[in-house]
Amino acid sequence: YNHRREGDSNKLWTEWSLRAYRFKVCDAPLKQRNIAWTNKTRKAVIEKVQEAHPDPVMWLETGGDKSKRGTGQTDKLMLAYDTPLIARKSWKDRTIAKNEIWKVVGFDGETIILEFGDKQEKFTTEEIIRFWLSAYCITIHKAQGDTYDDEYTIWDWKKLSAFQGRDGRRLRYVAQSRSTKPDELITYK
Repeated sequence: YNHRREGDSNKLWTEWSLRAYRFKVCDAPLKQRNIAWTNKTRKAVIEKVQEAHPDPVMWLETGGDKSKRGTGQTDKLMLAYDTPLIARKSWKDRTIAKNEIWKVVGFDGETIILEFGDKQEKFTTEEIIRFWLSAYCITIHKAQGDTYDDEYTIWDWKKLSAFQGRDGRRLRYVAQSRSTKPDELITYK
C-alpha cells in the first residue's frame, strides 16, 4: 500500500479500508486466531481463550509484565496440544526468528516440544516463559507479513473504524488483508 499505482485496484485498500463502518461488530464465538490493535486487548483476549480451552495440559506462572518497557507476557500461560506460541526474539543457536509462530506438539516431563514447519525443538518451562508469548492473539503490528487461510477475529474494530486518516486506513488494511478470503473468514469484535 505504500506505492499505489494509478489503475491498481485492490478492493481491500480502495473500498474496505475507507468504509470501515460496513463491517459490523458481532458477538461470535472465540476463535483460535485473533488480531488486536492494543496490547491491553491482546492480553484480555488471550486470557479469554486460555480460560475457555477444554484441555489444558499445564499452566505456567510467568510473573506477568512487571518491567518498565513491558514484555507482553500474560500472568499465566496455558499450554495444551496445538497451543500457538510466538517467539519474542531471535534465537540464533536454535535458528528461531523473532515473531515466528510455533505450535506445542508434545510434553516430555519438564520439557515442552514445539514445532515450526518440519522442525521440532524441546524447551524447558523456564525457556518457554522467557522466550515465548501466547499467540492466541497478536497485535496488528506483529501480524504484518502473515497470511491466514483460517478464520480469525479482529478486535477493537470500533476504535479502528473511528481512527481516521492514512494511519487508521493502514491499520485496517493490514488487519483485513492477512486473510486469503477476507469476505468469508474475518469476524469483527
